Amino acid sequence: MTSILQFFSHFRELLSRGAYVFLANILEKATFFFLFLLFARSLPTEYFGLISAAFAVANISISVFEGGFNFYIQRAVAGKEEFLLNRINQIFTLRIILMVPYLLLSILYFLLFSNAVLALSTTIVLAIAFYSLNNMCNAIYFGLHRYKTSFILLSISRFILVVSFITLRALRESPEIITSTFLLSGVVHFIILLAALRREGYTLKFTRIHPETIKSIFKSSLPMGLGVILVWTYDKADTVLIQSILGYNPVAFYAVAYSIYKGPQALANIILTPLFTEFSGLFASKGYIPKENFIKNFIMLSMIAAFFTAIVLAAAKFFILYFYRMPYVSSVGLVTVMIFALPGLLWNNFTGITLNAAKKERQATTAVFVAVLVNLSLDLVLLLHYRNVYAAAAVTVLTEYLIFGIQFINIIKLKILQ
Repeated sequence: MTSILQFFSHFRELLSRGAYVFLANILEKATFFFLFLLFARSLPTEYFGLISAAFAVANISISVFEGGFNFYIQRAVAGKEEFLLNRINQIFTLRIILMVPYLLLSILYFLLFSNAVLALSTTIVLAIAFYSLNNMCNAIYFGLHRYKTSFILLSISRFILVVSFITLRALRESPEIITSTFLLSGVVHFIILLAALRREGYTLKFTRIHPETIKSIFKSSLPMGLGVILVWTYDKADTVLIQSILGYNPVAFYAVAYSIYKGPQALANIILTPLFTEFSGLFASKGYIPKENFIKNFIMLSMIAAFFTAIVLAAAKFFILYFYRMPYVSSVGLVTVMIFALPGLLWNNFTGITLNAAKKERQATTAVFVAVLVNLSLDLVLLLHYRNVYAAAAVTVLTEYLIFGIQFINIIKLKILQ
């Protein structure tokens, strides 16, 4: 009985610390779900698929230039490392510079390998650039446990997004003009984040790049950055492959199912985001992560996964028909396959932050690298052979558990838990 009470006491403590992380994730998921729902219900499925594919390509492309800096900053702030502001400004300057090749690479893709609408795609690429910079700024707040401030600033930017999106849609503006609201929200968020961080004593500014400093940062951040690239690749590459092999209509059905499958991750981030800060601090002071702490949080994530898997299996058809209407009924079968990947998704998120907090970035990245190779190979072979989007859904399930298995074995082998 005592252990049960301790378990729920720990759960309440995490909920308290992660409440604003949860609210931020719910706000983000709900905002994009609602706006994409409006797109899906007002546009032909092919055009909605085009927009979904553009967001996927932009997210994969930006991950190449993020360098793992967000995780590095959050861990460094939590561990109160020396010369912190100087290192953050080195990273900030480099990230701004890296926006140039990101923009060129993304736009080049749309020019050469896609029949996308260039104005719309470029707007999406610019919006994702600002969202990426904003995530870097938020990493400082996460390291400081200042989740409430981060949530308030996000709320302001997303309020502007929703109001401007609905206004332009009511005026019957073109999808290209309506999509510019995503960029507007990102720019506003960036400006208010910089102003708020200045008041906290973190003035972000251009500074001279010191190669030795950047080199020492890269030693730790690059493995985590490669991990992010690989995660975005297996997370979004299936959308790009489906578009290339099967066309934009299957992308639309797949995007709807995938958004429902990934939704519960917002609740799991109540635990995961503050835990990365906590585990980083624990490992910095103790040299290990307490086994009991790991097990408690693993159980909580498992309970979340089981609950939402049951809910989605029971209500997927009602949910899709009610919100997306009959044109998207094909998404029902897809989501009932994908939802079985949810436990693996939450577990590998957890093992990933555990390895990164323990400064075992290479092991975390290696696991994802292996999974990406398997994911892309199977997606390509099965989509070409069966010409059916269900193949990508099945490969998604396999990929999540493969990452978890490899990362968990590494945690045990490296004796991170004691």
